Amino acid sequence: MPDPDELIILSRRDEVEDVPDHTVLWRYIDLASLIWMLTEQALVFRSPRSFEDKYEGAWPHSAIKQIQNKVASSSLHLFDGRFLDIVHVSCWHEFDHENHLMWKAYGRLSGVAIRTTAGAIRSAFPENFGRVRRIKYVDFSKELCWPGNLDEAVLRKRQEFSGENEVRVLTIGADTSPSSLVRVVDEDRIALSIDPEKLIVEIVLSHQISFLKDGLEQVLTSLGLTIPLRISSLSASPLRVSSE
Repeated sequence: MPDPDELIILSRRDEVEDVPDHTVLWRYIDLASLIWMLTEQALVFRSPRSFEDKYEGAWPHSAIKQIQNKVASSSLHLFDGRFLDIVHVSCWHEFDHENHLMWKAYGRLSGVAIRTTAGAIRSAFPENFGRVRRIKYVDFSKELCWPGNLDEAVLRKRQEFSGENEVRVLTIGADTSPSSLVRVVDEDRIALSIDPEKLIVEIVLSHQISFLKDGLEQVLTSLGLTIPLRISSLSASPLRVSSE
């Protein structure tokens, strides 16, 4: 495993801007995951290595050429994918409103959507924990970049995924010692202790499980949480012209 200090030093050589505080973000998850988040008061971060997309952590072709030609052999381990072992991300989607395709892909139409903002995410985290960054969608065969920025290796995806408008909260080399607010869940996941009321602006329940709204409200009440809850707007009926 690479040295976290080496990776963090390299990751600071970037000019990638954080997402503005007012940016609206969504996360679509199943109901069980939401209940876990609320009861454990923790947000899960996953290793990109566990994602299905085999391009996670890959470099564009132009960067590969520069790495092979200009990086000393003693430093190649910083770029060969092993850095993913200490990188963890929480994935969100940037939309001003609900998105039907995201419901289908991640909420599976029977889960929940969490609405928040980039600023709310930052307020829920310890100071200087993680960075809120947009994914850049590129053609890996044409994208030109200098591979001195390790952040970008997990902030770049193929252009075929561009409809997701993904934003990631990224952390490198998170402290998981017993005194830390971060704990290890399993080999691919860590969990950061958070205040759900700071993180979550609104919970939106799929219209397919709208009958669970009262039960979820009771869960929130039992946990002492006052987070707004509503049924998805996808359940709304249109107005019709009346001929009567």
